[in-house]
Amino acid sequence: MTVTPEQVESRLRELSREVDEAHSKLENADKQLVEAEYNFKMGMAEARLRISHSDQKMRVGEIEDRAIIINKDAYNAYLSSQQIVRAAKSNSDRVDTQVQIAQSVGASVRASLHI
Repeated sequence: MTVTPEQVESRLRELSREVDEAHSKLENADKQLVEAEYNFKMGMAEARLRISHSDQKMRVGEIEDRAIIINKDAYNAYLSSQQIVRAAKSNSDRVDTQVQIAQSVGASVRASLHI
């Protein structure tokens, strides 16, 4: 199969759009992660304070467990956001690798034209 410089150039343009899209998704995922982390940590702090001011004597572990139960939705959102960021980073890395491969193929195609 022969690859032309035009095909390489076309693929690099496609990949350029994919890079922009992947980086945009990663930025959005990062923003959502920061928001989810903030909500979770604030919810945990509020719950710990409420629980620790109760009349019951509890160990630190019990307070933490109760706070997590109270904030289970925020905790789930936080963990989900972390996974979304990992997936977005993985996708961004995949696209970057494809760009490097296309650039390498382009260099090889240009070199073979000059032989």
